[in-house]
Formats: sequence, C-alpha cells, structure tokens
Amino acid sequence: MKKSILWVFAAILICGLTVTSLSSCKSDSNDDSDTNTYGMAFSKVDGDLTGMAKIENTFKDAVGKVNGVKFTGGSEGEFIYDGDPSNIVAACKTAEASLANEAIKGTYVYQVFKRNASKTVIYTYQVNTPE
Repeated sequence: MKKSILWVFAAILICGLTVTSLSSCKSDSNDDSDTNTYGMAFSKVDGDLTGMAKIENTFKDAVGKVNGVKFTGGSEGEFIYDGDPSNIVAACKTAEASLANEAIKGTYVYQVFKRNASKTVIYTYQVNTPE
C-alpha cells in the first residue's frame, strides 16, 4: 500500500516537473516578431481607384522582387523582411521611377513603413496632379 502511494506521488511529481519545464520553454511575452514586419498603405487619397491600383501594384511588385521579402497576406500590404531596410527603399525608388511615366491624376500619399511601436515610415511616395 505504501509503495503504491509512493508511486502515485512520484508520478504526480514527474508530471508537475514536466509541465513546469515545458512551460518555461514558451517564448517571452516581449515578442520581437514585429521588428521585421513592414506594411504599405495609402495615408491620403483623393483620386480614382485606377490610380490607387497602379501605385499599389507597382510598389508591391517592386518590393516583392527584393530577395527575402515574404508577403503575409495581412492588411496594409504586410510583409516580413529580415534584411537591410535600404534594399526596400531602393525597391521603392524603382517603383517611383516606373510610375513617373504613368498618367496618374489625383492626390495620393503612399507609405512604406516598419511595423513597430511608432510605425516608422521608411518611404513616402506622393502624387499631386490635377484631375
């Protein structure tokens, strides 16, 4: 009888230690996964949907060509990138150059930003053409 109680106690002790050790393997509450998350969105629009689509698609295509960029399908053109942010800026400049020949009418402000506590804008593209 004493042996079975000792075995039950030992089993409970082992289960408790297992749960404790596994729960200590969880990631910290200060999750840094957002440090490499970026987004693209309009901060101002006064124009038609065609202009919006041209701008958005051109920027997504250019940024998508940067090695290591993974679009998440989230809101605001969300993507993950672990590399140097200057590569994203270079892609944005390429997109802006290709949009220079487009006849986009209206006022648009399109921003590429790093998702962090302050939502740091790393590139801003502006169009202000009378309709």
